[in-house]
Amino acid sequence: MWGCGACVLVLECRQKRRQGQSEERRGEENRFGELRALRFDRQTQTQTQSQNGDRVTAKALHARWPETLTITGSRAHCAEGTSQIKFCHLPAFSANSNVLISAGLNGCLVVWDERISQPAITLEDDRAAKGFLCFDVLPQHNMIATGTALKGEDAAVLYWDPRSPAAPTHAHTSVHSEDITSLQFKPSSASSPVLLSTSSDGLLSLSNPLESDEDEAGLLTHNVGCSVARAVWTSDGRYLCATTDMETAAIWTDELDLVYDFADIRSQAVGDFQIDYVVDVLPIGQEICFALGSNEGDVLLASVSPASPQTWTVQTVLRGTHQEIVRCVHVDASNSSIMTGGEDSILAKWQANLGAVASQDVEMEDESAATGSRRKRTLDENENRDSKRKRR
Repeated sequence: MWGCGACVLVLECRQKRRQGQSEERRGEENRFGELRALRFDRQTQTQTQSQNGDRVTAKALHARWPETLTITGSRAHCAEGTSQIKFCHLPAFSANSNVLISAGLNGCLVVWDERISQPAITLEDDRAAKGFLCFDVLPQHNMIATGTALKGEDAAVLYWDPRSPAAPTHAHTSVHSEDITSLQFKPSSASSPVLLSTSSDGLLSLSNPLESDEDEAGLLTHNVGCSVARAVWTSDGRYLCATTDMETAAIWTDELDLVYDFADIRSQAVGDFQIDYVVDVLPIGQEICFALGSNEGDVLLASVSPASPQTWTVQTVLRGTHQEIVRCVHVDASNSSIMTGGEDSILAKWQANLGAVASQDVEMEDESAATGSRRKRTLDENENRDSKRKRR
């Protein structure tokens, strides 16, 4: 059974599972390989993971019950690695339920049939020979947008109609000149859709996904000056926030006018928490929630409003479970739960009601002198693209 209901996690196991550690820890936890991403969907009662490591010969998708984290089913997946998975609504497959979609570094994007745990369709294109790095879905138009790794001199945004999976309907190949790192359709823009794309070339780009003519598709572009790791819209689509591989962050309007530049997020003081890296950035209502990590494995969830970005609201601090860098965080606000995973092979489930537990407003301060010299995953300006991809 492939569920769409609780949690989705991507595991990239780069080491054997650790055993024999009996120390008591806070929160429910389970040990796998290195955890890379977490996703939730509320329609059924299982969770899914993708895994590889010394004990398996090929990467696999596993379905797990969220309460116990026990496996309910497994299927072979992409041996090269999985860059992203999520549950999405695709009317072409189901009017009421979601489907699981996974993007592979083998250049395949798979839409899974949860009833039989098998691919319903597989999308492939020569321009994705180096892998799909990201994707998003526009259900109102039965559209899947996929972003590729750089092949030769081109990195492409490929647009697909899953009802005709043999080839993309069209492609935008001149939007970015390096790996495409994230794609997200603007919320509430179904009639005039807008796609936000980011890249290692440092560009934030807004484009019209329905326009097949590349010369007419581009809407707005902004260069942030370094490789962009990810970007998200606020839930109302009025603002977006982007973070970079240099651990900087900023907020823009939907017309790419700068609202606030946080500069190096590690130089900001939020309470007494030592910020060493950005785990993720998440839209929480009309606010932007940063998941910020320390090298000791602690995680701070703190949100800002685009209307007052210098004031942080500390939502909660997660301490005492992880011992190494946390790679992924997912918040299920409806169930007051948070899940975290990281390089220590731990998946932890926490109970925390964002906005009600441990919340406090903190004026942001500048700590430029304390720039995180003990940072484990410092990114050098000249770090190559493959190294950056491994860290994402």
